[in-house]
Amino acid sequence: MELRAIVDNKLNSTTKCYGHCEGSARLNFLEVNNRLLGCYSCGAGYVSRIVLYGKELDLEWFKNFVSNTLGGTGEVLDQDIRVATRHPWELGLENEVADEIVLREAYWTQNYRRTKSDDPNRRALFRCIRCGSFFTQALNAASTLCSKCV
Repeated sequence: MELRAIVDNKLNSTTKCYGHCEGSARLNFLEVNNRLLGCYSCGAGYVSRIVLYGKELDLEWFKNFVSNTLGGTGEVLDQDIRVATRHPWELGLENEVADEIVLREAYWTQNYRRTKSDDPNRRALFRCIRCGSFFTQALNAASTLCSKCV
């Protein structure tokens, strides 16, 4: 099964928006440099989590991607990136070899980061609800659009 189809069918579920509101966050797929990424964001665009999917992961590339996406609002260190390994049995893929790795996920979670602050005016990462680009603004800001779409 193709990687995106596995993620979409087996790992794509609505989750809670962590660190911003009581709403739900949905998975949106991104393709960057032939890599499959996922971004969980709520209806206001707050990014709860960014995930890199693959059998082999370039963690340095992912760390740089997240850092560049943050646009200088926070340094991303190795310990800010967590890795999970997915096996056939946990994804319900009975036809696969039981001990084979189906995929790995490297993820960065905005709410768990080492630099987390409870300041409602702190800079936070959002994804524009119109064009899908990333932008930063104060956590308590009301805008759901990036500066290009306002």
